Amino acid sequence: MNHSTMIDFLIVSFKRIEYIELAVHSIHKYVNNPYKITVIDNGNEVQELTDLFKDDDLVDVIKGPQNGIWEKPGDGSKNHSAALTMGMEHTEGEYICFFDYDAIFLNEWVEDVLPLLDEAFFVSNRFDRGIAREMFMIFKRKEFKKHNLNPDVSHVDSAGNITKYATENDLPYMILGNSCFNSDGNFNRKAELHLLDLPHGEQVYINDTPFFYHYGRGATRDEETYQKWIDEAKKYLEIT
Repeated sequence: MNHSTMIDFLIVSFKRIEYIELAVHSIHKYVNNPYKITVIDNGNEVQELTDLFKDDDLVDVIKGPQNGIWEKPGDGSKNHSAALTMGMEHTEGEYICFFDYDAIFLNEWVEDVLPLLDEAFFVSNRFDRGIAREMFMIFKRKEFKKHNLNPDVSHVDSAGNITKYATENDLPYMILGNSCFNSDGNFNRKAELHLLDLPHGEQVYINDTPFFYHYGRGATRDEETYQKWIDEAKKYLEIT
């Protein structure tokens, strides 16, 4: 395992900044390789985010392409895709990791996941509705550039065109074990196995060990549900 390879984490932020704080905290806690985190603000909080991370040399904040709420169905995906594209253009590390802002890492994972990319075009947390999801998607930059892909060309969702290209060209990829979805995309909730005491979300595994938790629909959660996530995620990151 090469511990000198750089991982660029790209996180699109849309309001409710405590999500971002926890996501960044979990990366700091559970990633040993060199890395940079690029937060792409898509909710008009760029100054607040810049102030929040002003003393963190591992975090860059950039303004997203279309700040604010989209007006037409599908615009949200295009907005998110365009933001990820900006993040990719802002970085140059060997590995790119899309990481949702309402997610945290649960354990160390790099030594188990990166070797998979010697064979797989990408590794993702979930496959459903015909695409691999970008809540956690990691791939080698050189492979992405070789195939001239761009997440700004939206097919269903931010990582949809990557999935479409891989499936149409028979490129190998890997979908990790998930507490809510089988590898074929069928729903299969196992919330009782979650390390976080929450009724929603998905816990993802590598070698049968939970390493990632995604809550989902971050900006649209009601205040009580949002606060429950904040409390449980903080507690987990403090005691582990």
